[in-house]
Amino acid sequence: MILFRSLCDPLTKNHLDIIHGLHHTYHQDIYVVATQPLHPIIDRLNQSWLKGLSYVHYGQTPSSIGLTIEDDASLIQAMETIRNGDYHGLPMWYIRYLNRSMVYYDQMLKHYLKPSRYAHTYRVASLAVDLAKSHSVDVVKTKQTALLHDIAKNMDDDRLQSLTQQYDPSCLYQPKPIWHQYAGAIFIQTFLGITDRQIVNAIANHTTGHVVSPLARIIYIADKCDPGRDYDSSCLIALSKRDLTKGFLTVQKESEAYVAGQHDQSTNP
Repeated sequence: MILFRSLCDPLTKNHLDIIHGLHHTYHQDIYVVATQPLHPIIDRLNQSWLKGLSYVHYGQTPSSIGLTIEDDASLIQAMETIRNGDYHGLPMWYIRYLNRSMVYYDQMLKHYLKPSRYAHTYRVASLAVDLAKSHSVDVVKTKQTALLHDIAKNMDDDRLQSLTQQYDPSCLYQPKPIWHQYAGAIFIQTFLGITDRQIVNAIANHTTGHVVSPLARIIYIADKCDPGRDYDSSCLIALSKRDLTKGFLTVQKESEAYVAGQHDQSTNP
């Protein structure tokens, strides 16, 4: 029996290859010990990501061990990368798990967002979930989209421009404050493996409001009506809870009027 011991689950393709290689080389059962499991044992044991191995277990170390493999350093580095929002090399089932459970989203948001933007994001998520409940929209998907809607907002200019160009080079001719919606849509696809078109489209249009799906409208409304902004949006929120379409159109109209007013002030000081 071989022990593969690490600080956390062997998540990356590299670590899976190591374990499979040990199994095929030594023709022994593999015993995996993770001192910091990433999710409940019951979930982990139900996964088939180590399919083909004779024996996989998590818990106390067995007494009969022929070889011990430790890979803590590379796993620590891999986990830091994952916490910073890069799921490259992970098994697809685990990417789905990370996104559905949002287990590392808080660390990722703190990594990418300034404190004020981080606080705004959680207010938007809370309001979006309330709206989703009012209109029978998937609450988990809504929360996930809301938490990620501004993920690119505080990125440095070079990365923001690069991601926006990947979305559509013509978007770079739009005002720079809008770029983060396009950059965010590329980021979640490229680095988080999110391919759900409703989520991608909601994030790609949450500032401009060119949206149709209920999810996208909810994100747009929640972003514009964030209770932390310097105006009273309670009436708009109440309307949106009663009638999503009317709420969206009203919020959109008021937002466009506000932007037009800001433009008039800047051109006519």
